[in-house]
Amino acid sequence: MKEVLTTLIELDRFDDAEIVYRPDRASGAAALDVSAAAFSQRYGWRPAVSLREGLADTLAWYRCSAG
Repeated sequence: MKEVLTTLIELDRFDDAEIVYRPDRASGAAALDVSAAAFSQRYGWRPAVSLREGLADTLAWYRCSAG
């Protein structure tokens, strides 16, 4: 999650943004270990675009769609 947030902050040039962790609001997601490398190795899948490129495309789409 941290990588996604820091990448979005960089892409949006929101330099004064601060990521705040709230351990008192844990959702259980911290216990999940999501590894694209492990998934790729097991299933032979490879992403078509990088995380950064995908987030940039999504941000551009959102800006156009938000009106």
